[in-house]
Amino acid sequence: MNGDFEALMHRLREQYWDQLENFYLPEGLAEHVAKAMDERDTAQLLFMLKLAWLFGAQAGQAASEEPDWPVPTARA
Repeated sequence: MNGDFEALMHRLREQYWDQLENFYLPEGLAEHVAKAMDERDTAQLLFMLKLAWLFGAQAGQAASEEPDWPVPTARA
């Protein structure tokens, strides 16, 4: 893992862990992630992360008056 990204994720976890620890997630999600991890299904895990990243980037752009980065979009 890129050291800069790893450091960023560590900092974000420290900063937001208390707020997100009890954040609601859909029923069955934790079990689905655990199963994907047990099966080493990195494709499924990366797909879920990409969706979360995409949705977060789109929400961030929508909230920003002048985005400083190109926001990816998903096309069917």
